[in-house]
Amino acid sequence: MKLPRRLNDIMQRKMAYMDKQAAVLDKELIRYQDQILTTIIRTLYDQMDTAQGVILNTTKNYRIMGEINKSLKTVEQMNTSRIGSKIFDATERIDQLSMQQFGAAVGLSEKLEAAGKMASRKIHARLGYVQDRLVKGGFIDSVLNADDIAAQANNLVTKAVAAQTNMKSMVSQLSELIDGGENLGLMERKFDRFAFDLYQQYDAAYNEQIADEADLSYFLYQGGLVEDSRDFCREHNNRVYSREEAEEWPEWTPAKAKFISTFKQKDIYSVPSYIDYAGYQPLIDRGGYNCRHQIGWISDELAFKLRPGLKES
Repeated sequence: MKLPRRLNDIMQRKMAYMDKQAAVLDKELIRYQDQILTTIIRTLYDQMDTAQGVILNTTKNYRIMGEINKSLKTVEQMNTSRIGSKIFDATERIDQLSMQQFGAAVGLSEKLEAAGKMASRKIHARLGYVQDRLVKGGFIDSVLNADDIAAQANNLVTKAVAAQTNMKSMVSQLSELIDGGENLGLMERKFDRFAFDLYQQYDAAYNEQIADEADLSYFLYQGGLVEDSRDFCREHNNRVYSREEAEEWPEWTPAKAKFISTFKQKDIYSVPSYIDYAGYQPLIDRGGYNCRHQIGWISDELAFKLRPGLKES
């Protein structure tokens, strides 16, 4: 299926932008993780009771996590503010590219532009932004807190104090716990796939909100294929669908495929695990976690041109 050149270019530019911003966010999260580790270690060396490098079993040392938590709150607030601002700026740019996409697909109008502004406010509110500011207790603010990391560090330090562990040994264990050594660190594991899925799902939710306001019924499932593309995405890639057809996706199995005849999934009669989960929303989650495909809403006229059978049905 050959898309109008301008529409295809915009969709490709948006995908490239989201990929770039996901990489930026991943680096910011690793930076945050490193600052957490540095803050904990510095507090321990500055305030713990030790003798010849051995941690003493004292009341002060059992209370050391109170001091660490105070320091971590400062680090948390600084990083939440910085990362939250970067996420907001990225989503604003995604909004702009999406409006260009709608312009190429259905043509801009006052109604569509008004729908875009409304959609932006609603979807940003879901993320925890009100009047362009990150609010305490919202989604982004909540997921960026360091409470779970502090709790695990507290457990390790408490055991080290009770056992009067060597200070260097405890610091090494903390580094392994938080930074991960050869493996992913705590923050990296916590946010595995977060950055990529955040922007992809934000874009899908924003576009669906506009499509609802503009009464659009058809969309492109667009994003290309790679070697490990899932059966679901291979089946639907580069094709036009209606809302009604998407509503059936939670029950989709490879056995229902019309355009592919080889499958990666062994049991072709079961719903794939990557879409078979509570809360799956076809037009938001698409092919499940890490899905690269976009829902590109288009006009009825373009839909009928790209898939003539739709008009007849």
